[in-house]
Amino acid sequence: MNTTHSPVLPNSRIQITRLAMISATAWLAAAGSVSAQTPERGEPGLTGTFTLIGQMVHARTEATATLLNDGRVLIVGGKNNSDPAIAQAEIYDPATGGFTATGSLAQGRTLATATKLADGRVLIAGGQTPKVLIRAAELYDPASGTFTSVGELNYPRTLHGAALLQDGRVLFVGGWPSGSSAELYDPTTGQFSFTGSMNVSRVYFGTIGLPDGSVLVAGGGFTDSAERYDPATGTFSLTGNLVEPLAPSAVTLLSDGRPLLVGGNTPGGYTANAQLFDPATGTFTLTGQMAAPRNGAKAATLTSGLVLVAGGHTAVESAELYDPATATFTSTNPMTEGRADFTATALANGRVLIAGGIGFHGALSNAELFTPERIFRNGFE
Repeated sequence: MNTTHSPVLPNSRIQITRLAMISATAWLAAAGSVSAQTPERGEPGLTGTFTLIGQMVHARTEATATLLNDGRVLIVGGKNNSDPAIAQAEIYDPATGGFTATGSLAQGRTLATATKLADGRVLIAGGQTPKVLIRAAELYDPASGTFTSVGELNYPRTLHGAALLQDGRVLFVGGWPSGSSAELYDPTTGQFSFTGSMNVSRVYFGTIGLPDGSVLVAGGGFTDSAERYDPATGTFSLTGNLVEPLAPSAVTLLSDGRPLLVGGNTPGGYTANAQLFDPATGTFTLTGQMAAPRNGAKAATLTSGLVLVAGGHTAVESAELYDPATATFTSTNPMTEGRADFTATALANGRVLIAGGIGFHGALSNAELFTPERIFRNGFE
């Protein structure tokens, strides 16, 4: 297996995640299916509540989480206090409310990307161990619960981006140390091949597929530039600039097809701003402002069209909801545990799974569910 050694990454998310959290609350483990539980924290009228659901197999931060076709969630990689590059993966099953171990990666890694392919398998690529940047890629098969090696990226990549294209291929862009380069994985051939390069070198940036089939790549480091990848031509074209230079904390697609970028790191520090990209005009605009600046936070679009934004290095356990109709953020009940660099996965049942992350004493093993107010009022479904 080919690997490339690298120096310490400058100005990277790795350094950010080592910052201490301001505070953290104690957690109470709760076993069994959430359908049989009563919310332990929060109250009606605050648009939703968080409930602890027990422990993962491994404490993890900087992991990936992927919603599988059957409604379960695959959690892969990351690191914790004793293992800097976790190989064993695990599955969260909403039917049981528990986590179970599944297959292991051939090479443990943190800061990788996970992309669900059209056939339901999950492609894990890139990332790093403490001293090695990784080129190897592996496919997880939900039917067998196993990982299979599927070749290597042309360049090692960490803090990079990945997006599934409408034709089933996967685009990989930027990252350390590959900069502006991009490549494609073709599941029909199992091969990686170069495609056009970005106009700007990027590390720690936002990447998201748009409804028209193009891919938006925005910010990174302290650049305000953004560009779109056209799969038909294999080229990147610059689009409108961000409102401020930004390494975004989280990017999610609204129900109307516009990407929302929330929080992140700017030359002036962590920001409470949020920006919307309009694919029709190619422009970014400010939209509302969060109650707290956030970096290392996560965002998830709910079935209602609202967006949950939670956690981060300065916001700790606080959470808020963004309403596209009013372009405003509203505080909701807080998480039960302060965390950053966790995973947030919108489930088929309307809830959001919050798992792991970094807390006051290191990587976390607990998980919680956000239940929107509609489900809270009507009883757990």
